[in-house]
Amino acid sequence: MNDEFLLSFLGKIKIFQTLTQEEKLTLIKLCQIKRYQKGDIIFKEGSLADSVYFIENGMAKVATALEQGD
Repeated sequence: MNDEFLLSFLGKIKIFQTLTQEEKLTLIKLCQIKRYQKGDIIFKEGSLADSVYFIENGMAKVATALEQGD
């Protein structure tokens, strides 16, 4: 995917709509496009957060482990 696609995609996300074109170009240099299949685990609860994920197409399921009570 190219810069034009990423610029268009960021423009659809409300928090990025106020950025200038130059700011968006700086941001897309940090972007990594990843594809996941159904059932893939993207990250686990308790993992160190070092990324932000945006879904361009499809859905993600968010689940949390229940504490085992006595």
